Amino acid sequence: MIDEPDAPDRLEQALRAWGRRPPRIPASRAARQVVEKLRPRGSAVGTVRWALATAVATLTVLAVLLGPRGPQDGPSPTPLTRQAPVPLPENVVQWWLDADTPVYFILRPQGEPIGGAS
Repeated sequence: MIDEPDAPDRLEQALRAWGRRPPRIPASRAARQVVEKLRPRGSAVGTVRWALATAVATLTVLAVLLGPRGPQDGPSPTPLTRQAPVPLPENVVQWWLDADTPVYFILRPQGEPIGGAS
């Protein structure tokens, strides 16, 4: 059918003929049927009760998940105390990225004279 050269013309004619047919249901009745299908089922009181029950369940779950915790097992952690700096060799430089992250730079091999030649 696709290989036939007049297939698009026949399809267009069939669609036009179909579009000229009278509707099976009058427009006013079809509109009423659509509106009825869009209306919520049950009463408004039932809808409000369902929404209230859903909200209470959601708040209960959030309170349990985000609420205060009971005492933890084991000793409470003690704050870290700053220790005295460790003496570094003369060829090492230490920089701190933050309070817990030291970075060490080795400037030259240990024992090599400054300038690199002896």
